[in-house]
Amino acid sequence: MRILFDTNILIHLEDNRVVKDKFSNLLKIINKNNCKLCYHPSSVIDINNDKNDDRRIITLSKLNKYIPLDSPALIDEDFIKRVGEVTSNDKIDNELLYQVYVDYVDILITEDKGIKRKSAVLNRSHKVLKVDDALDYLKEKFTLKIPEHPELKKLSVRDLEKDYNKLFFDSLKRDYQGFDSWFNKCKQDNRDCYRMKIDSEIFALLIFNKETAVDHRIKGIHDDVLKMCTFKVAEDALGRKIGELFLSKMFEYCIENNISYLYLTSFPKQDSLIYLLEKYGFIQHEIKENGEIIFLKNMIKPSLDKFNKDLNFPYYKDDLIGKAVVPIQQQYYNFLFKDGNLRPASLFDKTMENYDDIEGNTIDKAYISKTKIKGMKSGDLLLFYSSKLYKVVEPIGILEEIVYSDDIDEIMNLVSSRTVYEKEDISKLLKSGGQLTIFLFRLITYLDKPIPIQELRKLDSAKNNLVTTTLLTK
Repeated sequence: MRILFDTNILIHLEDNRVVKDKFSNLLKIINKNNCKLCYHPSSVIDINNDKNDDRRIITLSKLNKYIPLDSPALIDEDFIKRVGEVTSNDKIDNELLYQVYVDYVDILITEDKGIKRKSAVLNRSHKVLKVDDALDYLKEKFTLKIPEHPELKKLSVRDLEKDYNKLFFDSLKRDYQGFDSWFNKCKQDNRDCYRMKIDSEIFALLIFNKETAVDHRIKGIHDDVLKMCTFKVAEDALGRKIGELFLSKMFEYCIENNISYLYLTSFPKQDSLIYLLEKYGFIQHEIKENGEIIFLKNMIKPSLDKFNKDLNFPYYKDDLIGKAVVPIQQQYYNFLFKDGNLRPASLFDKTMENYDDIEGNTIDKAYISKTKIKGMKSGDLLLFYSSKLYKVVEPIGILEEIVYSDDIDEIMNLVSSRTVYEKEDISKLLKSGGQLTIFLFRLITYLDKPIPIQELRKLDSAKNNLVTTTLLTK
C-alpha cells in the first residue's frame, strides 16, 4: 500500500519535540504492515520555504528516512482548472492531490484544510485523510476480524500448552511427522486458533494462519490465503457438525478480511473430511509428493455469469431471485442461530447441555412452518425475522429445497440434526391437520445492521405484520 504524506505531517513527525501519540501510532501501523510511506519531491520545496531555520535544517536532514515518490504523475491543465491554482503553495498542494486523483497512491495524509476542500470537489475525500482518520482507516484495513461463536473460544496456540500432553493430541503427533516442532513454531508465531472445550477436555480444535504467496507456494495462486493448519474433532464429538461450524467461521473470516482463498491439506484416507470439504465448494487443487491433497476454495465474489451455487457458497446470486421473510420466535432462534447477535449469552454455553444442540452448529439447517407458501424455489433468499422480541431481520439463508409433507418419518429424515424441532413437536403440529412446510436451507450470514420492521413495511408486500412467511415484491 502506497501512502503519501504532506509536509505538515513530516514536520509533526520530525520536529524537535515530543511526538503526539496519534503520530507515533500511525507510524507503528504503517511499518507493521509494510506500507510504502512516501513524500512528494515538491515537499522539499515546501520545507525549504520554512522560515524557522533550525526546524528546516532538522526536517531536511531527516527526510532521508522516507521514500521519495518515484516518477510522480504529472499534473494536467484540466485538473488545475477544476481545483484552482494561485500561489506557489497551491501548486505544491495540487501536485500531492493529483497523485491520489489518478490512483498513483492509495491515500494522502494531510492536516491541510485547503487540500481537504479540494478533495471534496474531486470526490476523493475518502482518500485524503487527516491523521486521526488515517489511523482509523488503517486499523480497519489491517486488523483481522475473528468471527465469534458461544461454544468456540478464540485464543493463541500458546494457550494450548497445558493440554498438549492429553489424549486429544496423540493422533496428531502420530500421524504427522514433526508435529512437535511445527507446534512449537506455531507458539513462536503466536498463531490463532479456535478451541471447543467441555469441562476440562478439548472436543475440537482448528489452528489457522494467513499466508502470503511466498509462504504457501500453491501452484497458480499469487494472492494471500488462509490455511486451516490443524482441523480435528474428537472421536466422541463426531456427528455434532463441528466441522460445519469451523468452516462457517473460516468463510466469514475470509470475507471479513478480504482473503481470496481458503485451503487445507488432507490425506485420501480422511474420507469424511473430504466429503465435507467438497460439499461446501473445495476442489482438489494439487497433490503433494507425500500424497497429501491440497483442497482449495475460491473466496473471491464471482460475477453473475460465472456463479455456481455450490462452488461459490456462501455467496449468492442476487439476480431475479425470490426473497421471503420467515418469522421465527426467539426460543427457536436461540437454538438455530447460536452465533447471532440477537441471541443472549447463556450460562449453559460452555456445557454439555448446549453442546448437544447440534442444529446451532450447522451450515445446513431446516425450519418447519404451517405456512402454505407457494412459488419458492432453490436459490431464493430467506430473511429470518425475530417476530416478537426484536422485530428485525438478522440471519439470511439460501433455500435449497422446500418440501410439503404430513409424513412424520419423511420429515424426520429430512430435518435430522438440522432443526430445533423434536419429533414430539412435529407430531403436535401434524395433529392440527394438513401438511407442514419444511424449508431446507444454508445459513449465509448475519446482517451487520439488522433490518427493522419499519423498513420492511415500506414494501407493499410486507404490510401484514409479518406474522406468517411473506414473499417480498418491489
